[in-house]
Amino acid sequence: MRARVSPAQPVFGASVPCLEARDLVFGPDRRTRFGPVSLTLGPGGFVGLLGPNGSGKSTLLRTLAGILPPRAGALEMDGAPLGRVAPGHRARRLAYVPQLTVPAAISVFEAVLIGRTPRMGFRPAPADIEAVDRALERLGIGAWRNRSLEELSGGERQAVYLARALAQDTGLLLLDEPLAGLDVCHRIEICALLQTLCREEGRTVVCADHDLSLMAGYADRLCVLDRGQLVAQGAAADVLTPALLRQVWGVEGRRCADTGAVVITGLAP
Repeated sequence: MRARVSPAQPVFGASVPCLEARDLVFGPDRRTRFGPVSLTLGPGGFVGLLGPNGSGKSTLLRTLAGILPPRAGALEMDGAPLGRVAPGHRARRLAYVPQLTVPAAISVFEAVLIGRTPRMGFRPAPADIEAVDRALERLGIGAWRNRSLEELSGGERQAVYLARALAQDTGLLLLDEPLAGLDVCHRIEICALLQTLCREEGRTVVCADHDLSLMAGYADRLCVLDRGQLVAQGAAADVLTPALLRQVWGVEGRRCADTGAVVITGLAP
């Protein structure tokens, strides 16, 4: 697996939607509520979503994707309430990649072809097949085309799910820990690919992850959640301060000015 970081041949089929949350309160059920959170996702940005386990990252992404309804506040796509946007239209504008799920007994090609559903007729057209093959090649997994999804490791399946999102051909990608299970080389390759999608194709990517250094190095903007509250957002140099590392993660650390890497030196007292 070797992701290609060169620009894709075509530009995605839909313009990049503007997704805006204002005083958004969200939660998986009536008893658990996070927020309020306010943020705007416009064209061409790579946003790293950070926070400890249980901070609400996955729930926020599911809400932004329209899977969970907001508990309060406003969530709009291009000025219209997201809940009023038809599911088919929404699926042509944004793609969501969840954390690892139980694999189905289907081939890699079939798994990625699912991403074409919002654009596909009764049967796949040549353009659908081309989109699938292009996504597989961009992730460097074209050789897996006929393999069963059940045969793959967790990290390999995550690459397939990301290829499915690329084949969906949307302007906005919401990714819930897409680097999970990948080794360090492939994590860097995927981050470089995501950066290319934003900078050279104008897409918007929101990527939830636990790797502070990778997100600091590749994302244009970081958003940090702590117990459901958006406690910081902005450039990595402004966000990942020693004080914030102590407050949110309970660790001592610093960000290297020359490399951008975040160095954790131990637990905070």
